[in-house]
Amino acid sequence: MALYAGIALDPGDLMEIEFLTPNHARMLGVVRDRNGFCIGLEFVTPLTPEGEKAKAAAHRTPVKESAYAVLRRKEAEIKRLRNEIAALRWLARLRP
Repeated sequence: MALYAGIALDPGDLMEIEFLTPNHARMLGVVRDRNGFCIGLEFVTPLTPEGEKAKAAAHRTPVKESAYAVLRRKEAEIKRLRNEIAALRWLARLRP
């Protein structure tokens, strides 16, 4: 993704982007290129439909939720966090 950022970022810096959609989707990315304040960003945590549904469900007022539904939501959250951790470990190996 190419974007204009009002801050000076260097290649290798991490950045979290929030898309102003109804679900306020967030993604972690790493700066790959910079020309002034224009940066090239590579996303390292892909959005998944399950993750977005779980996030949207977390922001709603809780209604009686079955144990099965809670378990599925928590499993999706754990999967998303594992993906983020793997991406951060990968990035940590690239930086001295």
